[in-house]
Amino acid sequence: MKPDRRKTLCDAGIEVLARQGARGLTHHNVDDEAGVSRGSTSYYYRTRLSLTQAVMERIAELDMQDVQNLHSTQSDTLRAIAKLIHNWLSGPGLIRTRARHELFLIASREPAIAEIVGETRKAMSDSISNLVTEFAATKISEKVAYDVAKTGIWLVDGLMLSTVRENTAPPSLRIIQKALETNLRANLEMATN
Repeated sequence: MKPDRRKTLCDAGIEVLARQGARGLTHHNVDDEAGVSRGSTSYYYRTRLSLTQAVMERIAELDMQDVQNLHSTQSDTLRAIAKLIHNWLSGPGLIRTRARHELFLIASREPAIAEIVGETRKAMSDSISNLVTEFAATKISEKVAYDVAKTGIWLVDGLMLSTVRENTAPPSLRIIQKALETNLRANLEMATN
């Protein structure tokens, strides 16, 4: 097993999902997108489900790398999060966002994909809750930080879905940052009162 070949195939799968939707995610289409000989994808991923799982896992890996990079930023955390979201809504990031949303729909009908989505969203909420704790002006519990992080993720989900569905340019970085800040402050206030 060649990890680089698997990543190449999964990255091609992301491209296929973004352009053609869930129905387009076939072994042959991934082979063509990756520029490999026919049968290569089915050699590594025997079934469509195993291919779909691998693509979801690759998206999760890339998303978590992006979120983990936020922890190493020395700049304004809220601005860094807003910039990440803006990047996910434009250019190459939009490709992954479109594929991610296709997989979310698949997850609503396929338990194996739903499990990966659930694990990823839990890890994302855990990671973001650490950033919420840093942002809070007063000491807050882990549960409050986690709940506030989840509401922020819901806000971002809606923003991403609207951008993908309407096929429009994303809001400006300033607007995204202001929406995050407003959401964060309001939810922290509600949770601590």
